[in-house]
Amino acid sequence: MMAIAGGAQAVGTLLAGIGAQKTAQLRSFDIKTESILSRTQALQQSRIRNDQTKEALSVVQGVFAAAGRDVDGSTKAFREKELEISGEDISDIEVMSFLNQLKYKGDAAATRRKGRETLFASILKAGSTAASTYSDYKDTE
Repeated sequence: MMAIAGGAQAVGTLLAGIGAQKTAQLRSFDIKTESILSRTQALQQSRIRNDQTKEALSVVQGVFAAAGRDVDGSTKAFREKELEISGEDISDIEVMSFLNQLKYKGDAAATRRKGRETLFASILKAGSTAASTYSDYKDTE
């Protein structure tokens, strides 16, 4: 009876480790999915900012044309400054996206590693339980 209980405990410990590893793999997959979503959102923000700049410049060009102003130094300077600001905004979005991607990769790797370590620990504990149960069984014979 003691051997059966010890065996069941060892198997239960091993199954718990396997379950923890599977959970870690699923969480890692979720993190990768979040990473893809984050990158997609960053690309969308960049595209929106670029479209806003194009639209604003088009409106300003129309206003200047309606006012009878040609593209002179001041209108050219305005356009260049607007493009510079837009470029900086898009660059900031890209940098933040890159940093987020690094974070997601680190989180996914840490999650997978934790699952492997939990499985390994459960294997060791199951082996220890089995050895202890065997020793107790031999002592009672």
